[in-house]
Amino acid sequence: MTGPEAFEIALAAVTTAGDQDTADEDTGEEEPVPVCRRCGGPIAIFPDRGLRWRHFRGAASTSGTQQVYDPGHAAQVTWILPGEGPDEL
Repeated sequence: MTGPEAFEIALAAVTTAGDQDTADEDTGEEEPVPVCRRCGGPIAIFPDRGLRWRHFRGAASTSGTQQVYDPGHAAQVTWILPGEGPDEL
């Protein structure tokens, strides 16, 4: 997938992963965030690095504060609600 739809998905992932305040302003419900099913670490798509899910450290909502790293396995995306732990995957 490399069209406009993929770009929208990538931007949504980058802007929501790591946000501390993930409540939907209209409904008050919390939005799910992407994490790796295998290790529970935060993941996102960084368009400047390609359209792959990548592990990162730091807040994804602030430009330049992320540290993308390789944990030794490919990211396996799953979505959890804030407050849920990796043990609940």
